[in-house]
Amino acid sequence: MDEYRRLRRAAVKESLAVANSPTMADFVQKLSSLSTPPCAASDSRPALLYMLAESQRFAGYARSGSTSFEQMLSALADEAKKDGRPEALASLARQLVSDFAPGNASQQALPQVSLYSFSTHPLLKLWRHYLDVAVDTYRDQPVRLQSLLREKLFSNEDYIFTDVKAIIFEKYLELFPDNAKAWDMLHYAGLLADRRGEYQNALHYYQAALAERPPGLALARVLHDCLALQVKTGSRPEEVRATWDRLAGIEKTPEADQLLKSGKLWLVRSYLNRGECE
Repeated sequence: MDEYRRLRRAAVKESLAVANSPTMADFVQKLSSLSTPPCAASDSRPALLYMLAESQRFAGYARSGSTSFEQMLSALADEAKKDGRPEALASLARQLVSDFAPGNASQQALPQVSLYSFSTHPLLKLWRHYLDVAVDTYRDQPVRLQSLLREKLFSNEDYIFTDVKAIIFEKYLELFPDNAKAWDMLHYAGLLADRRGEYQNALHYYQAALAERPPGLALARVLHDCLALQVKTGSRPEEVRATWDRLAGIEKTPEADQLLKSGKLWLVRSYLNRGECE
């Protein structure tokens, strides 16, 4: 740990020394040597690689910065796996998104995600490492692992945004296929697909959720979301009307009434889309 602190102080000192000079490339080269074994201890290497990746990106070396970032993820994942601490990776994800967009993380991060293919965005790579470490750590504790994945999946924290939740659901479906067939999981998977513009997939999940017979007011919510997706995917007005009729038959509560009114608007839109009116 003393070695880590010494190296970090040296790196920060060097960065301050060249911040206002034309020798950024020299600093990147020095930091690169600091982050290379055996100079860097295993516990200090992730932090130094992160500094290197940011410095390379700042200096305009985008490809090198990307490579260093991936090396940092691998080094951090190795340390997290050795210590059994997948949350170390989740903490880094929170830090990266919070630093990028304080107070408005998901709205600011999603446009950045759209610039990459689904599997190549750096944040998604980080979360894939998180899932690998979590599975390795709790391999013999399936209940704990399932609880952890559900916690992340249903979290309201901005740094776990929609595309991240999509890969968490993929892993949950892979590991716990029977539990993933519960109506609440299917409904939430539909919400995620809807947010990502995958309307046919969303409708499939909503219909599967309805087949699992959600209880009480949950049935009204799923019917409403299914109705909206039927309109978005161009279902015939008669099919949309059948769903709305089911929604209208649910016991009246203030929330159910609001869902019914919203559903009526979707129903009208369905007829208008076909050039019909009632």
